[in-house]
Amino acid sequence: MNNKRFFCLIFFLCSCFYLSKSNGFNPIEIRSIQAKIANIPSEYSIFIDFTPHASFDKHWAFGFYMPRTFNTLVTQIPAQNINPNLTMHVCRADNEMECQPLELIIKDSDSTNSFVLPSYYSAGFTNVFKVKSHCTDFPLHEGVTYRIALLNSNQGLPANLSSMPQNLFFIDDYGNNEKSVLYNIDVSS
Repeated sequence: MNNKRFFCLIFFLCSCFYLSKSNGFNPIEIRSIQAKIANIPSEYSIFIDFTPHASFDKHWAFGFYMPRTFNTLVTQIPAQNINPNLTMHVCRADNEMECQPLELIIKDSDSTNSFVLPSYYSAGFTNVFKVKSHCTDFPLHEGVTYRIALLNSNQGLPANLSSMPQNLFFIDDYGNNEKSVLYNIDVSS
């Protein structure tokens, strides 16, 4: 029985790798990923610089796995925000004044459409971000470098490489369940 599970896992992982490479298009080039201690020693910030290889008008999302959460959950007892200083935004790297705030996409437990596939949302240590709903669209232009900044998180300083963002992905046409496309980002590119 264990061999069967092992081979199923290997098949699944190989299939995921093949599907992620099969379209032959890597929409984003990662320029750098940095973690820096913030102004308060118990807080840190993550910076991800990237350049799109195509233009994306709107409804894009970006995500990664990291053994930390960027959710600003409010605990029930006592009622307090567990990550009160966290701010998230995306900016043009050459013009830090041209920014839009980001929000973590979380599953709407009240939504009747929560089981429509594909449904992309943050869960566990998988973090999915989009431009805040009430903000204007923030298109990504081909060849322009952008910076995602997750500032002042108090969820434990990354101590080594395994605690940094990994398995980065990009979702084009987020929210359009029939047309959205998930791309795994090759960090070594």
